[in-house]
Amino acid sequence: MRMRALVLSLLVAAVPADIVWADELRMTIEIPAQSLGSALRQLANQADLQLVYETDLAAGVNSPEVRGELSVRSALDRLLQGTGLRYQFLDERTVAVSQAPPETSSARGDAGAIRLAQTAASAPAALDPGTATARSAMIEEVIVTARKREETLQSVPIAATAFTASDLERQQAYGLEDLNLSVPNLTVTKNTTTSNGAQVYIRGVGRDNVTWNEESGVAIYVDDVYLSQQVGGLLDFLELERIEVLRGPQGTLYGRNATGGAVKFVTKRPQFESVGAAGDVTFGSFHRLDVRGTVGGEVLEDRLAVKLDFVSRTDDGYVRRPDSSMLGAGERLNGTNRQTGRLAALYRLSDRTELYFAGDITYGRDDINSPTPVSDPDGDGVYTPVFGRIHVADPGVRNDTSFTGYTLNGQVSVDLDWATFRSISAFRSVDDELRGDMDGLSFVPLDFEQTTRFETFTQEFQLTGKLGEQWDYVAGLFFLTEDLSFDALNVFLGNLRTLSSQETKSYAAYVDSTYDATDRLSLSVGARYTRDEKDVAQSAITSAGVPVYLDAASSKSWSEFSPRASIDFQWTPAILTYVSWGTGFKAGAVANGRPPSADQATLFTNPEETTTVEIGLKSQWLDNRVRVNVAYFDTDYENLQASFRDPDTSVFEVVGADAEIKGFEVEAIARVIDPLTLYLTAGWLDPVYTDVPPGHPAFGLQDQIQLKQVPKRSFRFGVEYRQSVAALVGEFVLSANYLNSDEIPRDLVNNVIATTPAYDTIDAQLAYEADSGIWRVALAGENLNGEEYWSMGTAPFSRFYVPQRTWSLNVRYRP
Repeated sequence: MRMRALVLSLLVAAVPADIVWADELRMTIEIPAQSLGSALRQLANQADLQLVYETDLAAGVNSPEVRGELSVRSALDRLLQGTGLRYQFLDERTVAVSQAPPETSSARGDAGAIRLAQTAASAPAALDPGTATARSAMIEEVIVTARKREETLQSVPIAATAFTASDLERQQAYGLEDLNLSVPNLTVTKNTTTSNGAQVYIRGVGRDNVTWNEESGVAIYVDDVYLSQQVGGLLDFLELERIEVLRGPQGTLYGRNATGGAVKFVTKRPQFESVGAAGDVTFGSFHRLDVRGTVGGEVLEDRLAVKLDFVSRTDDGYVRRPDSSMLGAGERLNGTNRQTGRLAALYRLSDRTELYFAGDITYGRDDINSPTPVSDPDGDGVYTPVFGRIHVADPGVRNDTSFTGYTLNGQVSVDLDWATFRSISAFRSVDDELRGDMDGLSFVPLDFEQTTRFETFTQEFQLTGKLGEQWDYVAGLFFLTEDLSFDALNVFLGNLRTLSSQETKSYAAYVDSTYDATDRLSLSVGARYTRDEKDVAQSAITSAGVPVYLDAASSKSWSEFSPRASIDFQWTPAILTYVSWGTGFKAGAVANGRPPSADQATLFTNPEETTTVEIGLKSQWLDNRVRVNVAYFDTDYENLQASFRDPDTSVFEVVGADAEIKGFEVEAIARVIDPLTLYLTAGWLDPVYTDVPPGHPAFGLQDQIQLKQVPKRSFRFGVEYRQSVAALVGEFVLSANYLNSDEIPRDLVNNVIATTPAYDTIDAQLAYEADSGIWRVALAGENLNGEEYWSMGTAPFSRFYVPQRTWSLNVRYRP
């Protein structure tokens, strides 16, 4: 190392720093706050530079946000300000960053060598040739806004996972459902019989009710806008900057309370650069055709930038009717036909004020999501498909659904010097018409039709900043109002038609602050006050048009104070530990979304309350070639809400019971050598009911019942290997994932028909990536081992089997 430093010091001393273009040429620089190493790599890419620096000097050093039309020297000055490092041009495109001498410590100067950060070409021959291997073996830092300020993921003392755009490509993730078990103790499936409803569970908490009355314990946000309903929750990915998954109660940092966690989608905003376009197309099994594209850039110089994104997803479906069907022999079911468009604009009103607007619309005509009917012909408890194959069904409803939804999002951001003020206003409208079949048989009348319409308005005000050098804080006000209507025709309840309406209002104030007691020790406290109000009216009419009851109305309100506290200690620049305690709250709900009687129409559940203790470790080893994060948590739930179908009456209701969920989570990445990267995600859960309603049929065997949608153990192991091919001016990337999950009960009573047995799957992908980054071609396969398993079940009738051995070919163009 001393010889390497001496060689570079001589080079620095010998080469003049008078590189005129570095002062005069201005370019668009977009570098968020992050670790210094990652920031230097991004600058090298954006400015077409070769940066050289030694590993140890960058470890544990963070850099500020650098954005705007800047010269290279100005950008370097800002990145290195206050770090005690300096830079020197070795030639027109090579810059050495080094430690400044003690007597002249500043952003500029001479000193010893640092390492290769990011290059457009190879390092100079005089430098250590092994430096390039050290560079590429390091794991890239990811910047998140989990605490409403830009931080590296490893420096945030909470259980969080982040996916960049390249991570999503590696995992073949095109929509929310594809993230299932990619995060410890996260499960994502389609809602029963729906094509666009999302059942998202984190640490055993979520929502699976196909009707309107239950809220989710997991909050979903798109650009900080809360999505209130499951309907339309299976989002197709437009151009994303990243996805953040936060585990545990969320309330002191976000608009809407959540008892289980939050999923944040951060889309890529318009850029102040020349207008350009990018896109990709995917072909695959069952005539799959996905098309995604984006076009945008600067419209008014340094003032206005716009961006248009779109995605279209179609396929014929992997389930078909039998040849004997009277409703359409051989007709394809479970197909996709969905299109989404999004227009965004970013306007710089001044150097301190920024306006952002985004509007999106989704239009869907997906097929019905039909289950496969099963039976036990031998009476031995072994259920098999009625038609002999797992992907054959004959539902008794026509293959016709309709979904239209749009969102308007307007944001204002103002730099006040002492703080940043943000206003986030959003309006969302959804119209969903659904036909469903619970059994997959045309001659069994367990069918239903329903129409869900709602309009949601949310307003959030945020203030983020620092008090002195030691306090960081976030404070906010949140308001939600929603008008919802629900019209359901229940064939399995004698063609009873139920009409429901609900008006919801929620008010909240929250604050969260972090005090840096020392350079290593930080203390955080937060609190939230929530008030929720619900006004409900329901009616029921028989098939003959005779009212069973009309306008059975009820109102309910709840208020809750939810505090949290944590302490974290940075043992070394690479090792962080934390302990946190927090509470969560979810409002009560009308117990029955399709009530056959007036007394059930006005019955509310109690609110859901949680208390969580969590201990975590975030660590990096071997010069950031190995990253290991672990978390242990213990959560007590009071009145954990879940939906239940009474087998005697076929009535759906929301019931509550107390529970305790303990768990352990591991996330690890290893890149010991340049071409090879290993990934591990694992979760263990110990969920038990501690107190249940006496005599309720859902909890007949309390000591044997496991919480639904919760695998007690699951893990995903991934591998990626890269091989450069000079003749092709690019590299081949081979990646594979092995997923193993314990059994997952899909209903409260843990019926064997609806319980997914333990299963494992293998996915793989072979891709070519051009060195320029413009082209990428990938051939991929999912469930290559042909595992037969189901993602949902409706006991005692049917199962929703997952496709087997599918393939896809993706071609991406991104200049």
